[in-house]
Amino acid sequence: MSFELSPGEVAPFPAVEEEAVYQQNLNRKVICKDCQEDPPNLVEEYSSGDLVCGSCGMVLESNIIDNRSEWRSFANDDQGGDDPSRVGQASSLIDIGPQLATKITFDSKSALARDLSRAQGKSNDDKGNKQLIDGFARIDEHAGTMHLNKPIVEKVKQLYKVAWESKQFRTKTNDAIIAGCVFLGCRQMGNTSRTFRDVANFCGVSKKDLGRVFKLLEPFFKKQAKTTKNTAELQGYNNATVMEPRVLCVRNGTHLNLPAWVNIMAGECAGLLSQAGLLAGRSPVSIAAVALFVISAFVGMPKTPKEIGAVVNVSDGTIKGAWKKVYEDRARIIKPEWLNKGKMERLEMKTST
Repeated sequence: MSFELSPGEVAPFPAVEEEAVYQQNLNRKVICKDCQEDPPNLVEEYSSGDLVCGSCGMVLESNIIDNRSEWRSFANDDQGGDDPSRVGQASSLIDIGPQLATKITFDSKSALARDLSRAQGKSNDDKGNKQLIDGFARIDEHAGTMHLNKPIVEKVKQLYKVAWESKQFRTKTNDAIIAGCVFLGCRQMGNTSRTFRDVANFCGVSKKDLGRVFKLLEPFFKKQAKTTKNTAELQGYNNATVMEPRVLCVRNGTHLNLPAWVNIMAGECAGLLSQAGLLAGRSPVSIAAVALFVISAFVGMPKTPKEIGAVVNVSDGTIKGAWKKVYEDRARIIKPEWLNKGKMERLEMKTST
């Protein structure tokens, strides 16, 4: 609709409709279609998430939301508290206080920031745990480079915390203690073992220092697990067993770009070498290297001793000498069911390698 305006008159703005405020309709009721009782006899079964008629048992709604408070079931967390509702994460054995904090850093150009950082360091009330917190941070760094999963990292931190609280290893460097705890933590978690050389290279310590710390930590943890009353951190601790060559075959075979089924065959071949005693006195690393050398050639995916040695961290001469030692008994380390996947003739060509 159009209309004329007089001079100086302003057109009126159209009225804005206000949105209706939501209000619950209390006249609507949920009743059972079969019973049609009013008022209805409804029962909310939160265990199954259903709204059920209490008279006939008909399910009226499913997947309902439980609006009640959730209660914690932890033994010692809620004693003396007024509201034991489940808020936040569960407690951990390696908790050492607040994990979130503010840290003031500075660069060489800002004198004010440097003074603030020094003042914060002097006013820190928890100086005793600084080394422990730094140790946990180093463990997280090593776990990232070694591709360790969370349970292993938790175990390593528990071992490091026990060693740090005992104050019996002050003469050893912190890096060596962390490396020893990483080595023992991996051994405690089953098939995730790492060799001395692997841990030493990743943690940046010498193999000799790691061996010295290992000889101190192993009997210490064993004694603590038996004598200490509070053995939560050392629960289920056992002696560090010798690494199985089968585990090394699977891990190192992946780095050699061998298929998974070849790595499994190499692991079984390493087991046959150990059972037959053909390489008695040799380290598990050497046995795994020979098994990878034999099986890779057997299936037609040969790897040279130099390639295997670079991955397994043994010399190619060690692999060649061990292979010459077991060559006459090579039929004992090849299962009959493997003959459809490879050829024994391929192993004969390896005598001159």
